[in-house]
Amino acid sequence: MTVNLDKETVERIKAFKEIMDRGRFANGKQVTDTYNLVFGTRLPSTNCASCIRKRIDTMYNQVKKLEQHAEKQQED
Repeated sequence: MTVNLDKETVERIKAFKEIMDRGRFANGKQVTDTYNLVFGTRLPSTNCASCIRKRIDTMYNQVKKLEQHAEKQQED
């Protein structure tokens, strides 16, 4: 799976996560568009709260993996 994460996209994902953690709803179209960009998929937009949450969590987990990898690279 190819993951496409630039600085702007990472910031957007973190913003989605913050919105979700505050108990709010992120814009389903924006989340899906970002998800499709990150993972190179063509999922349709949705208003399903659990689907949006899952997409945000999946993207956020990729961001955390990237950050952990970067930290490990700095240690070496």
